Amino acid sequence: MVYKLIIFDLDNTIVIPPIPRRIIGALGKYSLAERLATSSVSLVGLIPCAGPMLKRYALQTIEALTAVTGEYKPSKDVVNFIKYTDGYKMAVLSSNSKQFVYDQLKKQGISERFIDIVTGEDVSMLKPCPEGLIKILKKSKIKRDETIYFGSDFIDRLTGENAHITTVSSLDDLKMTL
Repeated sequence: MVYKLIIFDLDNTIVIPPIPRRIIGALGKYSLAERLATSSVSLVGLIPCAGPMLKRYALQTIEALTAVTGEYKPSKDVVNFIKYTDGYKMAVLSSNSKQFVYDQLKKQGISERFIDIVTGEDVSMLKPCPEGLIKILKKSKIKRDETIYFGSDFIDRLTGENAHITTVSSLDDLKMTL
């Protein structure tokens, strides 16, 4: 298969959240909003038809907690792959807010590498609903079978499957598939 478009997730793919995943399991005693916030939005995707109020509240809470808990760090190998790989169009799909995503990509010096960036603010339903991937496909005019989605979480795997797009969960898998 000849791929023309690579779509990247942001959290745990391009950048690493400040709160390690192993801590999330210890958060059972906190409210749903706090658990959503400290999971880097991934848990929001488990509510595929979340209403706009819940989605907006979760996004605001996530950003507030991120400001308190620390900076996201680059996934250096992925950032370098994005910076130095030619021959593919690239896009980003993230459930985070538009400002947060653009800020993170700019900090890594890769914001100009993407033909499209779709965030949680651009869709009516978050991952695992395929709406964001489908928006990118329509804008890019690239077919599903010419597209690969790279996301590290289970929710990303479901999103890719729901959109009928080849999905990988590691940089090594991406390189082998290309």
